[in-house]
Amino acid sequence: DLVEIGECIAKVFFDERAGHFLGYDPLYDDVSGQVVYDEEGNPVYDESPVFTGDVVFERILGFNLLTDPTARSWEECQWVIYRKMVPIADLKKHFAKDASKMAWITASSEETWKIFDSATGTYRDGDGLIMVQEHYYRPCAGMEQGYYYIMVHGGILYEGELPLGLFPIVYAGFDEAATSARSFSLIKQLRPYQA
Repeated sequence: DLVEIGECIAKVFFDERAGHFLGYDPLYDDVSGQVVYDEEGNPVYDESPVFTGDVVFERILGFNLLTDPTARSWEECQWVIYRKMVPIADLKKHFAKDASKMAWITASSEETWKIFDSATGTYRDGDGLIMVQEHYYRPCAGMEQGYYYIMVHGGILYEGELPLGLFPIVYAGFDEAATSARSFSLIKQLRPYQA
């Protein structure tokens, strides 16, 4: 990416669903707070697996990242928007108990998308996918810990301060543009990455 596109970008975060498998959490009684046991005296376990968690580096292609147009360098860039396509079924499973967020996901899932497949160099329909936008704001005087929004077209799914105040997007450019936060490659593409 650094040589071909001119930018190497990653989102670095801690994922609780990554790492080594530990097992399953036991179910607890809502009233007493004690572990629930079956007829044979064995603890009853929850269906969701538990992992150790791990730091994840999620690759971001340059054309999926929008940056502050007023920034003259990456260090001055106060905010970024990362656009990605996510399977609708994953979001619906995650927000099954939240009716308002399910309505946003359902409404956004009716949109149609053409997706560029970098492996084959062709475009395909984005059936079963939904666009999620992740907005990240660097820590500054107004937001000492920084801030983030994760949203679909209808509304915000998650929001809050950046964990530990760390900006999660790391960036390296091949050749900096003089008045932009973005970089470019010396290689000229015969077919552009964006239509």
